[in-house]
Amino acid sequence: MLRNIQSHQINQGWTDIGWHWMIGVDGRIYEGRGWGNAGMHTLGYNQISYAITFIGQFRTKNVPQIAVNAALRLIKCGVELEHLLPDYTIHTHQDAFCSDCPGKSLRLQVQKWPHYEGLETGCGMIGD
Repeated sequence: MLRNIQSHQINQGWTDIGWHWMIGVDGRIYEGRGWGNAGMHTLGYNQISYAITFIGQFRTKNVPQIAVNAALRLIKCGVELEHLLPDYTIHTHQDAFCSDCPGKSLRLQVQKWPHYEGLETGCGMIGD
């Protein structure tokens, strides 16, 4: 699965997987670019943010809680390792870029997370 993601993104002209972290529905965390490296996920934000993606399609179904818990643990780890500031903010791809990513269901989930703070540069909820 990860090789397919990597191949797809390389075929899109990226040098490798664009996200820093990928999380499976089973809660496993996979390292993409990791801490301290620029991403290739959201134009204008690659140098100043970290990207976490969930492996799967979450436009109409929720991410399993085990995967959400893994993401929140990863973020906590980022703070503890001083890769993230304690007053970090969370945004979805759609907050910054006109896209249906991460999907309506996942975006609604993320909006309930601590530190969520949408941006006004995106285009809102596509398909609403």
